Amino acid sequence: MRLYKEMQIEKVCDAEASRRYALGGVQVDFKAGMLRATDGRIAVEVPIVSVSDEELELPETILPAAAVTMALAQPKGTGHSITVNGNVSVLTKKLGQVSFDALKGTFPHVSEVWQEKADDDLVLQINAALLWRISQAFGVEGVELRLKKNGFKRRRAVDGKVIVEPIPYSLPIGIEPVGLDVDDALGRRATLMPIVN
Repeated sequence: MRLYKEMQIEKVCDAEASRRYALGGVQVDFKAGMLRATDGRIAVEVPIVSVSDEELELPETILPAAAVTMALAQPKGTGHSITVNGNVSVLTKKLGQVSFDALKGTFPHVSEVWQEKADDDLVLQINAALLWRISQAFGVEGVELRLKKNGFKRRRAVDGKVIVEPIPYSLPIGIEPVGLDVDDALGRRATLMPIVN
């Protein structure tokens, strides 16, 4: 199978997590053409570039995160590919074929938690790097986003006319730290203007 180089899904894995589930690896679902990873708090699913006919017959396999990292680190000409045939192998430019054992254990059923899109969803597109910078400024690892219902009206030009339309939630978004007690959180706040679809 060939992977998209820019999709570093192995960064979601958590090798130090509970041994109840195989959270230290990336699940490959050959039939769906998808890779899945979770650390127990977040779950991510990304497509695979291509799967061979032989791989379509294989069961779901848990790839070690190190194998995915190694495949993605290869130069462009190697194709960023992983072969699964009893074990997991990566063709590298410097070391040749490198083999890994597939991870044993149970992978969580993350595909059961995906939410289907609906026409009435409120969609916010937020640059995650901005949220990370805000959390660093707060001195915490997580932030809480707050939107107030029935916030404002906005004006915009449509065909040369100015129209006023309600915005169902207020903008900007209020941001507060999480993981702090009330006294420590006092005075820490931020705001963010999202792109609203």
